[in-house]
Amino acid sequence: VSSDRSTCELLTGVVVLEPTRWLSFTADYYNIRKTDVISGGPLSGVAIDNYYSGQPLPAGYSLVLDDPDPQFPNAIRKVLIVNSPYANAASLETSGVDVSLEARIPLGGAKLTSRLEGTEIFYYRFDGGDGNVLDYVGTQAPYILSSGAGTPRWRANWQNSLEVGKFTLTGTAYYVSG
Repeated sequence: VSSDRSTCELLTGVVVLEPTRWLSFTADYYNIRKTDVISGGPLSGVAIDNYYSGQPLPAGYSLVLDDPDPQFPNAIRKVLIVNSPYANAASLETSGVDVSLEARIPLGGAKLTSRLEGTEIFYYRFDGGDGNVLDYVGTQAPYILSSGAGTPRWRANWQNSLEVGKFTLTGTAYYVSG
């Protein structure tokens, strides 16, 4: 079993502008590189290839197979899961920008606050240590890290709140690219 001995390099830059008391803008750039990330075994692809070609699996690897096809019970079964030892073999790189714009506008006895926030992910690359580098931007992956939310290139929300006395009415719109 591997231990997390990863290293992380982080480069960030922040710009905050407030040209008036009622208007502000921020932009945050990030570039993150993490190495020696704990990942599933780097020989998972070899294990799958060996299974389909009738060769032995690498040491420590096993497979969970699909049920046999009732129409072709003797056909080779599909691989569902590759069980493997963990390894400090992977690396992860991601870069993007987060921006926000907020306006606080007095309207006599009321106040309107409008806030627009957005994120663009430039890249989200995962190298599993097996020679394959995957860029997850614009995909549903990596499912294990995103809880199914995926890694959209663009994500934004726009919120407007109207305050009148003790009452506040808020509407929010969301956008997530495919």
